[in-house]
Amino acid sequence: MSGIIINPYVYAATGATEFIIKVKTDNTGSSADNQFTIPTTGAGYSYDVDWGDTPTATDSGVTGNITHTYAAGAGTYEIKISGTFPRIYFNRTGDKLKLLEIMNWGTIAWTSM
Repeated sequence: MSGIIINPYVYAATGATEFIIKVKTDNTGSSADNQFTIPTTGAGYSYDVDWGDTPTATDSGVTGNITHTYAAGAGTYEIKISGTFPRIYFNRTGDKLKLLEIMNWGTIAWTSM
């Protein structure tokens, strides 16, 4: 995932526990210009997503891949993931180019990258 900015210090002072990423939905990807897909692989997921749009859109108890459509259209959004989320799995495909920055690793127990 070349070109991604990894900034472990941005949320250190706030104590954020979520895995937080910044995405740009109209970058090249497998989903539409106003969408982002969180990719997963295997079992062991039960996570919640705050998609970062207004009014606040959330999904709870997600167990696999999920795609969100932003009502405001294409743009840059901050996504917060919490719960059991052992790995994010782009496998060099999908919406990997839409991921701009990992803003916070959170307290998730990662099993692989």
